[in-house]
Amino acid sequence: MKYTSIKQVAPRVFYIEFPKKEIYSMGMLFLRYQEYYESTNNKFRGIPFKIFDYMEWYVKHNKKKSFTYPEDFVGYNIPSEIIFECLFSIPKNDNNNYDFEMELICDKCNKASKDKPFYLIAGADTTTFKHELAHGLWYTNIRYRLEMIELLNNLPTNIKLDCYKKLSKHYTKEVLPDELQAYMATGLSGSIGFLKTISSHRKKFVKVFNEYTGTIGRNIVH
Repeated sequence: MKYTSIKQVAPRVFYIEFPKKEIYSMGMLFLRYQEYYESTNNKFRGIPFKIFDYMEWYVKHNKKKSFTYPEDFVGYNIPSEIIFECLFSIPKNDNNNYDFEMELICDKCNKASKDKPFYLIAGADTTTFKHELAHGLWYTNIRYRLEMIELLNNLPTNIKLDCYKKLSKHYTKEVLPDELQAYMATGLSGSIGFLKTISSHRKKFVKVFNEYTGTIGRNIVH
C-alpha cells in the first residue's frame, strides 16, 4: 500500500495521505467501506458485499462502461464504527490486500484515539482534504455539528431543497445534511452543480469551518 502517512489533523480525525500518482490505491482502499457506509444502491449500503460484485455493477451502470471508480471519486470519509462493522462482516474469502491494510490503519488510529470513535479521511488535493475534514469535524465535534445544523436550518427552504435534490443523485439521504455543510464550508461543489446557487450563503459556513480548523496541526501517527 503506497500511502505516504497517517496524520491526525484534528482530535480523532485521521488523514491518510497518498501521492497523486497513487489515486487508484486510495480508491481501492476505501471502496468497500465508503460504499458500505453511503452507497446510493441499497444492495451495497449497510450490507456485506463482494468487491467483484460491486465492480461488475459499477461497470454496468457507468456511462464509460469501464471500472473508473478510483478516478471518479477524489475524496473519502468514513466513521470508525462503520469501518469496523464492515471489516467484521466481509464475505468469506473476499478479503484482499486493501482490507488487510485498512485493518492495520484502523488499529493505529484506534490506539492514537485511545479506543474512542474516530474518523478516517483521504483526499487527492487540498480542496478535497478540507471538504473531507469538514465531514470529520461534523462527526467528532458536537459543537461544530450543532453550529452547522443551525446554519443549515437558517438557509432559505428553496435553496436547501434544491441542494438536497442535486446531492441525492450522488449520496444517500441519511448523509445529505453532512454533505451540504461540507460543500458550503469548503466550496467543493462545482461538479455537483450548485456552486452559483449557494455562493451568497456560504460566508457563515466558511467562518465556522475556519474557526475550528485555524489551529489544526498535522501530527504524524505513522
